[in-house]
Amino acid sequence: MGSAVENSWEGILQPGETVLWQERPVAGLSWEDLNWPKGLLGLFFVGFSIFWMMLAAQGGGSFWMFGLIFLFIGLRNSVGQILIDPWLRGETVYSLTNRRAFIATRGLIAGKALKSFVISPRDTVTLVRGRTDSLFFDAEQEFGRQGHSFEIRVVFENLADGSDAHRILTQIVKGER
Repeated sequence: MGSAVENSWEGILQPGETVLWQERPVAGLSWEDLNWPKGLLGLFFVGFSIFWMMLAAQGGGSFWMFGLIFLFIGLRNSVGQILIDPWLRGETVYSLTNRRAFIATRGLIAGKALKSFVISPRDTVTLVRGRTDSLFFDAEQEFGRQGHSFEIRVVFENLADGSDAHRILTQIVKGER
């Protein structure tokens, strides 16, 4: 790793922790990866919310504005897949150290975020090959409002070639690194 990369990790890495691998997901639009049912449902939301807002506006007042939330949900689910998701992939960096996995993102509204996941011997590592590769590992325990827990798998998505990351992550889990 170059000194510029090492300096960017200053204050983040623990003593003895080193960066072993870093990669950005493949950016750009992929028609194969679009969630067509989600997009079609989003278009339905857009059409219905516009229809509903037009009817509500005829009644006067500001009641029509309640339809805006459905309009934005519909736009995000349909057009967002084409415009926002490719941009977000271009603003994401995946990293593996000898102890942790990191997902760094820069979002439109939330700004910069860095999530880290401790790699442990209990982790299951799965590489799914396709047009782009996905690397699944670990599981975060999330808790809902009523105390119900569920697992969210950590994933490095849209990798040009996930074999290096898979090999390194498997070695870390086995304690070989």
